[in-house]
Amino acid sequence: MIEVAQQLNGVQKNNLKPNGTPEQNKQYNLTIQERIAQMKSNVEYIGAGLSVVQDSKTGLYKLCIDNKLYDIPERKVEIGKEYVEDGIIEGNVFLVPVIVD
Repeated sequence: MIEVAQQLNGVQKNNLKPNGTPEQNKQYNLTIQERIAQMKSNVEYIGAGLSVVQDSKTGLYKLCIDNKLYDIPERKVEIGKEYVEDGIIEGNVFLVPVIVD
């Protein structure tokens, strides 16, 4: 959950935009939406006063534990390639945000 938030924060902070084919760019945007949904789902599963909230000013995610906000440690994020065997994307290459530090 934290790793996904770090990826999303890196995308937001560095304004990372894919530079692939139109299909790859569309898949990248879908991947971002899927990771947001996955992160929120994991938080709901864990429960117990834990949540992840998005700062309305910066767009960055923060960890909320028992109503106290905590910054999520920053990581270096870039757009990388993920190779898939059976994909509809040209060359079976997806563009995804990855932590590179």
